[in-house]
Amino acid sequence: MLPRKVLCTFLVLTCPAVVVSAGVFLDTVDCINVPASSNFCVQGMTRDGQVVTTLGITHPMGFDGVGGALALDVCVLPGMDPDNPNLVEPTKKAIRIWNDLLATTRQCRNCTLLEDPDPPQAPDPIHAASVILHELGHCGLGLDHPNLRFDPPGAPDQRVNTSFTMSYDGSSVGISEGPDGIRGSFDDVQQAGGGMIPESVHWFRRSDNNPVIVDGTTIDISTYSRSIPNLPTGHSWSANANRDVAKSLGFEDTQTVMYSTLFRTQRYEGLSADDVNMVQMGKTGPDRMAGTSDDYTISLQFVDDCTGADIAVTFATIPGGSLGGCTADVVHSFPPSNPALALHYSVVPNNPKVSFLLVLLNTDLEPWDFGVVDVVFSDGFESGDFSEWDQVIP
Repeated sequence: MLPRKVLCTFLVLTCPAVVVSAGVFLDTVDCINVPASSNFCVQGMTRDGQVVTTLGITHPMGFDGVGGALALDVCVLPGMDPDNPNLVEPTKKAIRIWNDLLATTRQCRNCTLLEDPDPPQAPDPIHAASVILHELGHCGLGLDHPNLRFDPPGAPDQRVNTSFTMSYDGSSVGISEGPDGIRGSFDDVQQAGGGMIPESVHWFRRSDNNPVIVDGTTIDISTYSRSIPNLPTGHSWSANANRDVAKSLGFEDTQTVMYSTLFRTQRYEGLSADDVNMVQMGKTGPDRMAGTSDDYTISLQFVDDCTGADIAVTFATIPGGSLGGCTADVVHSFPPSNPALALHYSVVPNNPKVSFLLVLLNTDLEPWDFGVVDVVFSDGFESGDFSEWDQVIP
């Protein structure tokens, strides 16, 4: 699994007491540090101890609230592990995918969900480029997981990582997949107790609540929302782009790269619409409107020398058997008039004394697949399924 709590097992990093994952989805829910007096997950904290606003947005490192171009240098740390040199090409591939920011379908091979039966314990190679792609989504783009960790009814303090869409205050009491039986879809029901109201922290398209569709819709607060009352008629919760939801919408083998667990056998050869749209939402800046002066662009660049780099990729020991991790924290993106009401955050190293973020791959797991063969056609061309093509000429 890819853990919510960022990892502090490399070099001389010191963990703060509470760590918040980064994300345009913004994980305001900390299900690792829960008060003994409550079954509810709690809001996370910034690096400087501020409570994270429930409906905040996290931006890439270096964002200060002013529009313009952001560029982050990414390197592979030399000499830390014998396999580190093999990470150069997978890292470059992951960078290319994020920089292209193209939404595709059928981009996930062997897509796996948390509810699936445990796969056979065969020593399948772990796809390094897929792990790096996911972790750069955290460290590089400020994205978080769209799916939920929750406390199921009747089992307090049993945190369950699941495909339901991310929410705050509600899942501790009850959650249901609705009539269609699919977790994370449009008809899910989330309940709250004690006078609390469950809140979605995942953006959805106001028009159709479809997290997989690829089109030219402008991404900003005029077309996307996290407020449940803004859902289309007949919808009860925001849908996320997990494999089963995508399949129900007509898209096989499609899943967001930022789904919170990456299994050994699966591979991502591109981004889903949800991945791309969440980056686009962050790029709208403080006013959350596209085409205004506070919009920004973000690009990643591979550099050979880690001196001065913003993100470093390396192998390291990761407890718990996770494939990878990102060491990151968040701070306010720009000085707010009232810190308690600040809605915008930026990714930063979890230790102020460290200049770069770390993307980690678990050195205790093997074998690793460092191949970077690009799939040119991922929408049926090679398999002979032309259902998504406008015209097929024999």
